[in-house]
Amino acid sequence: MNLFKSSLIVALLWGQIASANSIVFGHNLGITTDSAEGGTFTAGTYFLGYAPTDSCMFGTSPWMAAGYNSYSLLARCRTSGETEYFRSSALQAGYIKSDDSLGDFYQQDFAIVWWAFENKINDAYTLYTSINYMYFWDETVPMSLRREPYNDQPWQWTISTLHQLHWTETMGFQFELAILGLNYKVPRIHGGYSSYKKWSQFLLQLGLSMTGSDNNFDRLTSQDSVVYNADEHYDFSVHPEVQLQYFF
Repeated sequence: MNLFKSSLIVALLWGQIASANSIVFGHNLGITTDSAEGGTFTAGTYFLGYAPTDSCMFGTSPWMAAGYNSYSLLARCRTSGETEYFRSSALQAGYIKSDDSLGDFYQQDFAIVWWAFENKINDAYTLYTSINYMYFWDETVPMSLRREPYNDQPWQWTISTLHQLHWTETMGFQFELAILGLNYKVPRIHGGYSSYKKWSQFLLQLGLSMTGSDNNFDRLTSQDSVVYNADEHYDFSVHPEVQLQYFF
């Protein structure tokens, strides 16, 4: 029985005696500042962890283990409440390392840190701005958010905006715009979208995000039958933004 199935069974059993309110995590690159209620667990495709307080949660990612044959340690903590400039802020950090026992395709070893800020524009629109930093000790075959930088730098900087539109208190739409690899020879454009539905203890999110160089737009609109080589000017990747979580 794999890790996700085991965690889901445990979640269902615990759910008979405990309850918690669901939260929206955001996207893989552009995150929210939300944290689960203190003393509660969450289990699902995206995150398996525990929130000891209302402002911090710790755990691992079943998605990274299943999709990227990598173990992970993740933490998210809100660092401040409302200020003159933003409604809340949060730090999220992780360490991810591939392991042959989970599969032999990806070979990576890196640390990742987010610093996110929430601005509630109005009741229907919330803006999250994130600064993201990654440092790679091993990037032989890295995850798809690490593109070829065409320099010798083992790190990358990214700035991302996640725009959350609230249809109702429990349903919404998110779209993301970002510049990935600010230190790359050719920084990449990153964009994505997802829809989410929250129940009292469940979260379902469906969507995708894409990373590519701006030259890819020329290729999409070109009338010529041209085949481009995969280099820094014609790079493209797609990432799932799918989450099914249970909170208890």
